[in-house]
Amino acid sequence: MAKRKVLDMSLGNPLHPFRSAARYAFREAAKDLNQYRFMNRGSGDPEIRRVYEAVSDYFTDRGIYPPRWTGLPLDNLSLMGGGTTEGYNLVIQLLIQDVMAENKRLNRALKPAILMPIPTYGFFMHAPESWGIRIVPIERHLQTGGQIKKNELVAAIRKAHAEDLRIVAYFDSNPNNPLGTIRDESVTRELADVFLALNAHYKRIDEEALVEWQKTQPAIDSDLMDGLTFKPGRIWEGPASRVRTIDDMVYDGLEYGARRAFAFAQIPEFYKDAITLAGPSKAGLANMRGGVVIANSNDIGQLERLRINNNYFPSRATLAALEAFYSPKEPFASVRKEHLIRMNHDHRFHGLFMKALINGLPTMPEAAEDDRRRIVETYARIKSCGLQKAEERLSRGIGGIKVITTPEAGFFHLIDFEELRGGTYQSPRHHWEDAKPFTDAYSLIDILTTGQSIHSCNGSWMGMGMDSLLTRATFAIPLKDILEYAERLQRAVGHIRKAERRPVRSRNAQNRSLGL
Repeated sequence: MAKRKVLDMSLGNPLHPFRSAARYAFREAAKDLNQYRFMNRGSGDPEIRRVYEAVSDYFTDRGIYPPRWTGLPLDNLSLMGGGTTEGYNLVIQLLIQDVMAENKRLNRALKPAILMPIPTYGFFMHAPESWGIRIVPIERHLQTGGQIKKNELVAAIRKAHAEDLRIVAYFDSNPNNPLGTIRDESVTRELADVFLALNAHYKRIDEEALVEWQKTQPAIDSDLMDGLTFKPGRIWEGPASRVRTIDDMVYDGLEYGARRAFAFAQIPEFYKDAITLAGPSKAGLANMRGGVVIANSNDIGQLERLRINNNYFPSRATLAALEAFYSPKEPFASVRKEHLIRMNHDHRFHGLFMKALINGLPTMPEAAEDDRRRIVETYARIKSCGLQKAEERLSRGIGGIKVITTPEAGFFHLIDFEELRGGTYQSPRHHWEDAKPFTDAYSLIDILTTGQSIHSCNGSWMGMGMDSLLTRATFAIPLKDILEYAERLQRAVGHIRKAERRPVRSRNAQNRSLGL
């Protein structure tokens, strides 16, 4: 018997490779593979400087640059060879080192924390945890779109302060992974106002901490004037002294329509506290591992030292890929535009097709008439059946599970198995055992991975806890694989016996059944 193909729905691969950008990158890299190309922002190396200028020009056009500047300075950029992951990990390392230095300097006992709306990209929970930074989750209201509101942010801050934590960062992705939502200017400014007030509060605390420390230190005599003394020390001004918003914008450009994500760094008065992560990975260059970090020059200077110690510099191929993707010059700009239009069009349709198979086409107001016709025709073509049969199948979806996302960007759906909670199923691994309860991530993994050869990211990986019955699935795969995924989900659901929902009977009805 042939082994069944594993459907890995957890992968963050975009649907199409950006081949023309890759060809340019490999051609440039092949010129001098035997040489080190130290970056230093292209000082003395015009080809490397061209990369920096391309990235700077792109983000200047996006409105990301410091106040009183007309563009993004090159010393506000750090280019990475390990994608946004390398940039994120170095930012976390930078923050914890600053906290440790401050604790040692003034004999403080600061306990750093990072605010993180959930569900989130689970891999980015590892670095804070490994460095001793507490994660303070902010649970999204998925029923209303999942955007974080001011009152929810304030409540999370108060919770952190009640546990004597010092918030050093706020992480989120925009456009969002896994929801595919877009944080616009109004929401971004609302959150930024909270952080500006919080940073003013922290400054007062740091001033008080300095005064208390100075009381324990002898005065220092001035070398310039006899009899003049001054107090030692200075107020904390490192990167962790103010909350840094870490804006992961790796899905920037993957929006389906004209609505674009708005970055914290686009707010002039907040720019110095914003760190922006970006890169071309999700646009079809995942294997090139190019990443961009944008921040104020002081933060970037410290990040550059960490990056050099970590990895010297990105490969020449990676740098050329960054140039090809970000350059506003021709032919790069036209080729990028054409590639993204095609990919975003296909991502959107694949997402609609998956949702129609799971939820049923009648439940989808976001699908236009042309979308509905194409979805039915696609199903009929793959299954080699008539349009009437395709319409009948797509009218009902899969009972017991539901896609709860309506993405505006990217290529993920969240699928909710909550309706099946409390049911029972026969474990595919242990057919001789009694029926097992379907109540947590373990049972979800059991029935999908073991039973149907489906790999996916579950809610616990996204920060939701082990009792979550959510799973994240990519739709950046061939349409026939999306259909196969839906059919395997239907088989998995068929093995779950729902918990009985017995109607509550009145006392009179109970008495009648007893003959009273």
